[in-house]
Amino acid sequence: MTYRLALPAPGLAARARAAFAVSPDKPNDLALAALAVWSATHGLTMLIIDHLTRPDLSIDEMIERVLSTVAQGLVARIKATDSASEG
Repeated sequence: MTYRLALPAPGLAARARAAFAVSPDKPNDLALAALAVWSATHGLTMLIIDHLTRPDLSIDEMIERVLSTVAQGLVARIKATDSASEG
């Protein structure tokens, strides 16, 4: 099987970089983003283990909401970029 590397469309790399609140070109930003994700998941895991979660939400729902919130924070910049270009 042969694989061929496709070249990105012009401007695609810049658009991809603008899509995330964390720049892949800044190691400190990546490290802080990883720490934020780890902290959120570790904190939720400890709450679940210690039975300190909300009784009105299932564990699966809490996990989904926490991960969704973290993910939304990592892609928030694309919304701001799109809004600025529309106005």
